Amino acid sequence: MAVVSFEESAVRHWKDAESLKVLGRFGNAGQLLGFSAECGLKALYRCLGILPPGMNGDVDWDAFKLADEKKWKKYHAHVDKLCQTTGILSASPESARYAAMIQTITSFSTWSIDQRYSADVEHERLGRTDLPKWETAAREVQMMLDQARKDGKIA
Repeated sequence: MAVVSFEESAVRHWKDAESLKVLGRFGNAGQLLGFSAECGLKALYRCLGILPPGMNGDVDWDAFKLADEKKWKKYHAHVDKLCQTTGILSASPESARYAAMIQTITSFSTWSIDQRYSADVEHERLGRTDLPKWETAAREVQMMLDQARKDGKIA
């Protein structure tokens, strides 16, 4: 069973997106920015106890689905859907602080995992037009993760 690290994945996808952007590969850069933000949100939700930890660093999705299938559908999603769950962070003063750091996360509402199947011209067009706002939102997630590390929430 592979070890899961949402935190490391968020950083890896961020760095790879930046590399692809420099090469002019805007479509795939945009996809990776979405994955970066998704992994960052899941890392935060896990460390705040919003998502139950699993044995290998992942979320215990099976137990979560059994406990609350409606919530499971929300959180077992990609960033375009996951960005709609950030309101949960307002539930406590501790988590509201992190929510305040990701003000543009809803920019990913135009992102979709299915864009990876788009024809090249459409894929690149989406990347060119939406990349700046996705990059801003993903950068905010990275800064939020940095703060969570400083706060000792994420190792």
